[in-house]
Amino acid sequence: MRSFVLEPSQPPSHPEEVGRYCPACGYDQIGMTGAALEIRCPECGSRWKPDELLTQPPPGLLMQIAIAFAALTRALFLAGVCVIILFIVFGMLIAILESVVPDRSSYAPTLRARTQLQQIHKACLVYAAESNDKYPVHAAALLTFDYFNTDLIVDPSLPRAITNTRVGTYDLRNFDGSTQAHANLQAAIAQVDHNAPYYRLGDFWLVRLPYATHDRQIIAAWGQRDPSGMRNVVFDDDHADFLSSTDWQAAWKADAAARVRLKLPTLTPPP
Repeated sequence: MRSFVLEPSQPPSHPEEVGRYCPACGYDQIGMTGAALEIRCPECGSRWKPDELLTQPPPGLLMQIAIAFAALTRALFLAGVCVIILFIVFGMLIAILESVVPDRSSYAPTLRARTQLQQIHKACLVYAAESNDKYPVHAAALLTFDYFNTDLIVDPSLPRAITNTRVGTYDLRNFDGSTQAHANLQAAIAQVDHNAPYYRLGDFWLVRLPYATHDRQIIAAWGQRDPSGMRNVVFDDDHADFLSSTDWQAAWKADAAARVRLKLPTLTPPP
């Protein structure tokens, strides 16, 4: 008859790999693991599955603070790197856009000049509305009625050296509203050629129209060309545009057609 000797079970070859410490408080659960499906820590009362226990005690408070500080430092470092990369990318995008998009600030004087030209034409329209749709023989006469001041006739986009604020021999900048200034201005206006199809007012040119047509294609006033060949143009319906040399010629062709339609005298376009 054969006999059998029952040998005790061998401990695991790597006992250190068996979890035995509570993840919450670090209490040693030795002797409580067994085959239980769930273990309740007698120290803190938390419940864990056997495979959730730690193989080593959790770090103490100071070590946890050090670990948290290291993680925070690492996160801040990564965040700083990301911010630096974003700044570099943003700077590159700005540099690319500046090389492609023209500087809008350079358009500011041209836009101011357009506004000034429109204000002069609006003053003429207001005068016409009060005078049976008749424009003044010269827009400078509107200075005597305070429709606008001499600042409007100076184009801010042009060098001051070429600015001309004279009507005949009278400098409009000397107009101070006095009786003598009124007389001098009226005498200067009487000396200009009233049959000319258009005339100069400061840095701008105005068309001498017989009446206010309010037509979108009739050119009423324009400014001088800038270095790129562009110029401001105001039409008799008071809308303004910034035209290239090609568009300038096309606008005068449309003006000629509108003059035929409105039975106005033909006008030779300026150079």
